[in-house]
Amino acid sequence: MIHTQLIPLAHPLPDDVESFGGGTTLYSSLRWNRAFSGRDATSSVVVARDERGVVRGTLLAHLMPEGSRNTVYDVVTLLDGALDITPRSAQLLLGSRNGQWNGYRIDADGPLHRATVLNALVDEARTIADVPVGFLYGPRPEAEEITRAMGADAVLLLTEANSTVYLDGGGFDAYTARLPAKRRSDVRRDLEAAGGFPNSGPVGADDPALAAWAELAAETQRRHGQPADAVRLRTYLRTCVEGAERAVAFWYGARADPTAFALALVYDGVLWLRLVGLRYDEHGGTSGRYPGVLVFGPVRVAAEEGLAAVDLGAGLADFKGRRGAQNDARWSAILPAGLPVDPRLIAERNAAEAVRLSVNLDSPQRVLA
Repeated sequence: MIHTQLIPLAHPLPDDVESFGGGTTLYSSLRWNRAFSGRDATSSVVVARDERGVVRGTLLAHLMPEGSRNTVYDVVTLLDGALDITPRSAQLLLGSRNGQWNGYRIDADGPLHRATVLNALVDEARTIADVPVGFLYGPRPEAEEITRAMGADAVLLLTEANSTVYLDGGGFDAYTARLPAKRRSDVRRDLEAAGGFPNSGPVGADDPALAAWAELAAETQRRHGQPADAVRLRTYLRTCVEGAERAVAFWYGARADPTAFALALVYDGVLWLRLVGLRYDEHGGTSGRYPGVLVFGPVRVAAEEGLAAVDLGAGLADFKGRRGAQNDARWSAILPAGLPVDPRLIAERNAAEAVRLSVNLDSPQRVLA
């Protein structure tokens, strides 16, 4: 017998729930979601206990009455015309609400018990509101589990690819040794163009350099046609720092006026790249500084610290794959809350995404490129 409880994330949690945690990734952790709580959402923790009162599972749930300002995390946008409602409609997001690597935490005996716990968590979360529900950007096994727990009306979408450099011991030389010879030459070329590895160091939430980094990040986003506000990005950077165990920055040039920077966060033995800012030349080049702050500096520091992996995030899978990252598909489970969805449109959308992401839908967990 499983008993569930819904606790607002803003409230103090029981000690056993706090120690159990919220999910398996930085972006589904309690600390990360506390840091971002109150921003256009009401966040809760769904807790499942067995008959002895032992915590068996937790799942974060975020009610967003006006949807998400981030289209990457807007359920309606992801359904891409297959659902006849407008973007920015009310929705309930399960697990993470940003970051594009979702997860939840279950401690159960065997697949049947695991399914029972997950079903209870999802059923309790759905009592929050009768709105479309999304578990976005999870590995396929987790997304499939959630889809089954949501019921027959749920759909499974292929939504992105995430890139991770896994470290098997050794330093930066061990990382490059695992690359094909041509890729090793590319690493040397990039580092020579950039003038070597980037600088690196710890970052605090009140670090004065955050203002300059936010300006550079805004410049980069505007270059790629995205709206950007440096003041908002500075607040975002500070919130990211507060949401992790610790933060590390990588930069070229002066720390307070860099030509390139990246913010990375340490959580659960992984270094998570969060935001990059770049200064481009007249031809759009970065003189090797982009791979320097995104990949090479973080990999060197993570290897020196004995971390297990560097998560490079979603997008640019080909670029990251050529620099030693493993690219894995990310899937989303969506329950349209009684609204009709055309299965043909879902199938067409997944097929188009498979082409874009180089995913074989017959064996779709790993990105092939």
